[in-house]
Amino acid sequence: MKTKIIIVLGLFIIGIIFQTPVHVFSQENYTTKIKFSERIPADLEIEVKVKETGAIGYAYCFKGEVLKVVRGTLPDTEILITVLAGDKENYDILSGADENTVYKLFLVYNKSNEEYHTAYITGFVDSERNSWRIIAIEKQ
Repeated sequence: MKTKIIIVLGLFIIGIIFQTPVHVFSQENYTTKIKFSERIPADLEIEVKVKETGAIGYAYCFKGEVLKVVRGTLPDTEILITVLAGDKENYDILSGADENTVYKLFLVYNKSNEEYHTAYITGFVDSERNSWRIIAIEKQ
């Protein structure tokens, strides 16, 4: 009986010893994450021309031509704006545009390291994988 307990205890200790390095090396590397102090400003104002291009399962899509960055930083000249299906107010504003209509979009930073080129927000994801949520739209 004493031998069985020693064998089980020994196997348990050996299991712990061999599991520890695997656990330590499998930890996520947080050094590549963007820290709050390093990211771009929390708000953005841009002037765009938009054209409705269709829809995806949860949102309407608009192609946006960035004419001017009024406040903040945006490296893109074209963006894909999504308007959630339930966001009637913003959809009505953007869908009423013709080819010469210019809108000023007021946006706030939403999230970094977006997995896809669209996010589940009324807004857009830029080329650096930051998502921006629309808080107001003004027709110029």
